[in-house]
This record gives sequence, structure tokens and C-alpha cells, in this order.
Amino acid sequence: MNNPGLMKPLPILAALLLAATALGLSAFELHNNDIGYHITYGRYILEHGIPSENHFSSINQGYPIQDDKWLFQVGVALLDTAGGPTALCLLRMALVALLGLLILLLIREELPLDGPLPWLGACLALWAMSERFLLRPELLSYVLLAGMLWLLEQLRHDRGRAWPLLLLQVIWVNSHGYFILGPAMAGALMTAALLRGEAHRARAKRWALLTAGLVAACFVAPTGWRAAVYPVITLAELYTRRNRAWASIHEFKPSLAAEAFVTHTYVLYCALLAATPLAMAATWRRQATWYRPILLVAFIAMSLTIRRNIVLLGPVGCWLLVTAIGRLQWGNRTWRAAAWALLLLLGPTMLLQPVTDRLYLAEHRIRRFGLGLSGPAYPAAAVGYLRNSGLRGIYWNNFEIGSYLNWQLYPDKMAFLDGNLNAIPQRCQSDYMQLISGRLSIDAYVKKYGIRFWVIQHGPCDTLDLIGRLARSEKWSMSYLDDYTVIFESAGAPLTPPVVEPVATLPRPAPRAAYLLRKLLSLRRTSYPQKAVYRTSLYLELGWIGHARSSIGQALEACNWDPRVYHLAGLVQLMSAPQSAAWFFQSALQIKPNYAPSHFNLALLLGGDRGLDHYRAAFRTAPSQPRYAEGLITALLDRDLLSEADQISERAVKHVPGAYQNQRLRGIVLEQMGRRKEAVAHFRRSLDIRPNQPDILARIQKLEGN
Repeated sequence: MNNPGLMKPLPILAALLLAATALGLSAFELHNNDIGYHITYGRYILEHGIPSENHFSSINQGYPIQDDKWLFQVGVALLDTAGGPTALCLLRMALVALLGLLILLLIREELPLDGPLPWLGACLALWAMSERFLLRPELLSYVLLAGMLWLLEQLRHDRGRAWPLLLLQVIWVNSHGYFILGPAMAGALMTAALLRGEAHRARAKRWALLTAGLVAACFVAPTGWRAAVYPVITLAELYTRRNRAWASIHEFKPSLAAEAFVTHTYVLYCALLAATPLAMAATWRRQATWYRPILLVAFIAMSLTIRRNIVLLGPVGCWLLVTAIGRLQWGNRTWRAAAWALLLLLGPTMLLQPVTDRLYLAEHRIRRFGLGLSGPAYPAAAVGYLRNSGLRGIYWNNFEIGSYLNWQLYPDKMAFLDGNLNAIPQRCQSDYMQLISGRLSIDAYVKKYGIRFWVIQHGPCDTLDLIGRLARSEKWSMSYLDDYTVIFESAGAPLTPPVVEPVATLPRPAPRAAYLLRKLLSLRRTSYPQKAVYRTSLYLELGWIGHARSSIGQALEACNWDPRVYHLAGLVQLMSAPQSAAWFFQSALQIKPNYAPSHFNLALLLGGDRGLDHYRAAFRTAPSQPRYAEGLITALLDRDLLSEADQISERAVKHVPGAYQNQRLRGIVLEQMGRRKEAVAHFRRSLDIRPNQPDILARIQKLEGN
């Protein structure tokens, strides 16, 4: 490895691998649902100035808002006008490339670029952050964070000046709420200098002045002090769970929560969480400052609060990890060869990920390699229908597509919910959730908000029940349906489904070798499994059994490796050939043994002791689902297994105390055990959640009468 002829091309090769990593992790079509509202806000700002109240929702006009991202919004609006979605994709790719370069420069402050560690650290940092590589203000925040870390590191080594930091801070405070990290990092340098004693008092004063300057820069915004305190207010709402809508969103849940889904970013985050402190501890005596340990502790603490913050540990953790490794015995040739091998493997892998779509297939099925808009993410065809139709008045849309609808139709047809959660009052959020869950009737909602028609994306499974209720209603008729969107208007005749030749027999699973081959060959089908699941679910909800059989038959031929497809095939068979439905549920369990929905449906089909075992498996896998708890507890009570029913009902209430079914079942179990006062208490909690339960009222009267 010391051959001079070999050393010259190595940095060039490493630079190409870093570029391949950045390209592979950012070269995908636009698919995030909030880019539309940022562009809409940006257009409005260019014409009218920064809004202080909501002008973008048909039912929230005048609701006060704090637009802390106006600078980013103006930028993407101008870019969209100039180059459309392709230009926006190129912007995201440029930001990711700049992020990788800044992380590389940060590591270079301590390690030379002729070795593999700086390049490997930059590649790993990008990979650890790629879950959040969406064109959102936070992506700009990551770039500004890396830039601030690099500039602070230069100042710490008596290089560079302070004014670029102040300039970045002013840009940051007008772009995203993560700007509070700027003064925090300078404060960490001040604290580290103070901990080192009298000899470093002068440096502590220098860092104190810089911190004060960065704090002052936080007030350089059109809204003044409100911009500076807005992130603090937002954090308070998040951490106290005062905003129920935010608390229900996955990215705002605790990072190590039980329901956290595992992705490559999450795995790398856990690895950094364990490895970085160990590497820092191993090189503790070689540390010249408290700055890095303080910084690491601060970023770990922040990353543990909510899921979206785990990405913040990527640049900081990788920087500290590779520099700590570099302080160890790095002259060993074996170590250097291993690092080069890992780097050579990582770069091409990242470049091949989007080409094969394996990464996106596993985690984000609407992500597709390329430039422009991702078809499955946006209701483009439905927007064309709305433009050409004579539909007027207030329309309802699900939250996921409101941003795109305003992007394309504002101000002619203003969205009901525009995609900005901060601009939606709590009462509207509550009514929306109650409508989706069925606790609020369609008639009551229409009367309250004056809905004239409905534009619903049937991809999110939580909208299928609402679509079914509208389809069964005599007051609404379906006027438009495509693979992603359905539109209902008032009056008129219901839409007749197209004639579909029913599939005589659904295909059986291939042998194991053929299954693996099919799975490898189908990796390019990025969105097909998800679309097949949603489409078949919609057809089942509408009662279009022939259409559902055709859709699920095609899905089984194309992706027989997905347990959800076999599960839906079982549901389709329940409607037409119940005797063969169990076979499909069992096939889903062969692919994924802990697939709770198939366990539950098998329990319903089989009954007896075999059904009880499946009830147990469903509840064990998903204890937060009230229907699984209800099925298991009912089966246990039928067999007089009161002791186990007591344990299960208690666990169900602890998992989801707000589910009326759990409180109701807990009361029934306690009633059978003779614990009447406790049973009445749980019955009353169930009635508080859902008042209309005559049988529970009768049970309470009977228990209190005795």
C-alpha cells in the first residue's frame, strides 16, 4: 500500500466512489407529499409577501401561521418555474453532493485524503442520512449543519473567520427550525474551553462572543423574535405530545419506540449509537478537548427524542468515529486494506441500489430511479380531470395529496387540507381523524364543512373505509376512478365497474428455487406490490369481487414473494370460494411467519384449538390492534380460560387504553371473575370513548343493581 505509483490514483478512485454514493442515494423521482405546499407558499410570497395566516385551505382561512421556511420556499418556487420537477430533482442531488463534500472536508481537518478513512466516513454518513434525502427544508439544514461543523473546526484550529458562520446562521434561521443547532454547537465549544481551566479563559471568551453573535443572528428574520422562539414552541408541543396529529406521525415518535420500522438508516443509526462512544472512549487520553464528547452527547440525546432526528447523528457520528479510529494504530496495512475494500464495495453498491430499485422496493415503493415526478405518489390524472370538469365549491381531500393539489390547482381550486400540519387547527385535525376512523358520520361532516365533492387517494389504507361508506351511500356517486385516486360527487348514478373476466384459479407459490429467482427478477417492479395491495383492497371495499380476483391474480403472478398479496388473495377467496381461503393465508405465513393479519383470519376460519393458537400468534405479533385482542379474549372466554383472558385483557388495555373494545373486554373478563367494581370502571371508560353501547349500559345496571 506504500507504492507511490499506486497512491496517486487512489484518491481519484475514492472521489468517484463518493460521487457514486451521492448519486445512488439521491437520483430518484420526487415523491414526498409536502414539496407542493412549499412551492405554493413560495409563489404566494413572491407575489404578496410572507403570510401570517392561512390562505391555502378552503376551511382554515385566516388561521394564524408562522412561516419559518420562507427562504427555502421561495427558492424551490423559482426553480420549479424555471425547470419544473426535473430541476427540483437536480437541486436535491446537488444538495446531497454538497453534503458529502462538506463532511469530507470536515474529516480532512484531521485525516489526510490519501487514505480511505475520510472517503469511507463521508460515504457512510450519506448512507446513514439517506432516509431523509427528500426535497424538504431539512435537507438544506443537513448541508448547513455540515458546513457549520466544518467552519467551527477551522476556527478551533485558528483558521478561517467568524463571518461565514453568521451568514450561514441567517440563512438557516429563515429556512428551517434546526437553526438552533448553530448556537448550540458554538456553546459546546465555549463549555469545553471553560472545562479546561484558566489557561483557556481567552478562548472561552472568544467562543462566548461567537455564540452570542449566532444567537443574535437568529433574530435576523422578517418575523423577528417569533422566528427565534418558534422551534422551542414546536419542540415543546412535540415532546409533551400536546399536538395529537404530530404524535400519531411516525417520524415524530421516539426513536427507539417499539413500533419503529427497521430501515438501513435505522440500522446504521444503532451502529453509530454503539460504536462512536466506544471509539471515543478508546481514544480518550488522546483527546485534546471536551468539545467532541459534549457534541456527541448532545446529538445522541437529540437523536433519541424523535425518529426524524436520528439522521442528525449521521454526519457527527461518522466524523467522530473515523477520526477516533484514525488516532489508533492506523499504520497497519491490514486495517487500511480492509477500509479500501469496504469503500470499493460501498460505492458501486449505492450506485446499483436505485438501478435495481432494491433499496426503494424494501422501504419506499413510490421511490423510483430517475428525474421528475413519481407517478404513484401524486394524483396527476385526477388533477387533469378536475381541471376539465365543472366541479366547483369546497372539496374534501385526504391530507397526503393536499400539497400536490394546491401545487397544481391553487388558487382556482383550493385544497381542503393543504399538507401543512402547522396550518390546521386542532379541531379540524380531530374531525378529520374521526371521519377517517368512522366515529364521525359523513352527513355530519358535510353539514359542518359544506363539502361538495371528494378527492381521495386510495393508496393509504386508512381511506378505504371512507371510500366504502361513500360508495354505499345514496347521496354520493363515484364520478372518477384510476389506480390511485377516486372522486365522488353528490347525486347521480353509481359508477359501474368495467367488465372483468374472473380468474378461474389463482396461481400457487413456486418452488423455493423458482421463488428466489422470481424475487430477484422482480426487484425492478418498484411500486407494483404496493399498488396491487391498494387496488385489490379498494375493489374489495367496493364489493367488486371479479375486479379484485383479476387484480390479485396478476399480482400473484408478478410478485409471489410478498405475504400481503397472498393474504389479500385469501380475502378474495373468502368472497367466492371460502374453502380455499385458508391455503392462501397459510402461504402468506410461509413467507412471513409472524404476519398478524393472516394469523387472525386463519383463526376465524379454523376455530377450535388451532384457531386459538392463531389468535395468540396474531395478538403476540400486534398487541396494539384491538380486533386481535378481541378475537383472542373472546376465544379464551368461550373455553373458560379466565386466567389467560385476564392477562391478555390487561395487556391490551395497557397497550391501547383509548380503544373502547379493550376497555369493554377488560370489563367483561373482570365481570366473569367476580370483580364487579373494577368491571364497572372499565365499562364506564368504554362508554366515555364510545357512548352508544346499550349492552354495556345493561351490564352496568345489572352489576350496580346487585
